[in-house]
Amino acid sequence: MKFGQETLNYAEKRRHIVYFPILYSSNCPDYLETSMRNNYGFDSRKFFKYAWDEDESHMMRNKLRDVLNRVKDVEGKILIISPKIDTCESIKSYIQEYMDLDKSIGTIHSRNSESENNHSKECDIIVSTVKSCGTGTDIKGLRILINLEPIATTLGTNQLSGRLREYAPDKDTYLFDLVDVSVKRCYEMYRTRLAFLKKKCKKVVMLE
Repeated sequence: MKFGQETLNYAEKRRHIVYFPILYSSNCPDYLETSMRNNYGFDSRKFFKYAWDEDESHMMRNKLRDVLNRVKDVEGKILIISPKIDTCESIKSYIQEYMDLDKSIGTIHSRNSESENNHSKECDIIVSTVKSCGTGTDIKGLRILINLEPIATTLGTNQLSGRLREYAPDKDTYLFDLVDVSVKRCYEMYRTRLAFLKKKCKKVVMLE
């Protein structure tokens, strides 16, 4: 349990996280959702391949851009979570090519050298997987987390939100969660996260 030090006893700490679910619809057909399964059930990597690369409406990309534009002037570092190492690099390239944010951006994952990962921790925007970021040290100055990965369990949700340590005694942190409601399993997973985060977070604010 290196991914955050908070426990499920969320009442012990000041509630500083504001949770922003962002529900959107890519109008994913049922047959594509069926293809997002493996022998163990829903495969978040297969979903992300569809959402990031194959969805012709580019809804996830557009929503990510909307969030980054919304928070571009907020003090603190930004962490973007995706399911795969390859998509970390794709997200980084997309932001560099299509957005003018005047911010440094790096990736943290196992294919990078230790020095590359350490350098990325100092960037304004960091893109990583849950696993890669979880095995590293705490990211100082992290204030905003943008989640692009469907997470199914309370434990996984606690680990994810646990990355957002208290930024300052009088300042909130922000968790943005992108959810494709046209993929039924994604919406079900979101409902599990929402039930837990309603108890852990300072408040929930719905965004379109």
